[in-house]
Amino acid sequence: MKKYILNLLVSKIAIFGKISGCINLSESSKYMGFSKSNLHKKTILNQIPFYNPNRKISYLKRADLDQYTLSNRQETLDEIYEKASNFKIIERRRKL
Repeated sequence: MKKYILNLLVSKIAIFGKISGCINLSESSKYMGFSKSNLHKKTILNQIPFYNPNRKISYLKRADLDQYTLSNRQETLDEIYEKASNFKIIERRRKL
């Protein structure tokens, strides 16, 4: 069990501890928690930007993966209520 955890930590450090910002598709799938086929599909559909310098191995930037992960933010109820109240104030001013 200890060897398994140690090997798992070493593999995670190897993936996340790289100095370069570019990682290949298999490392990206581990980084994102997606399957390789799902991540490959997202690159083919141009949902995630990728680099393919030698037409064989696809590379992805970690910053692009983080940006994709943080896209489509859902607002909190407080933010929605604040927008609604601001909208009502603006509409009242327009009617006057």
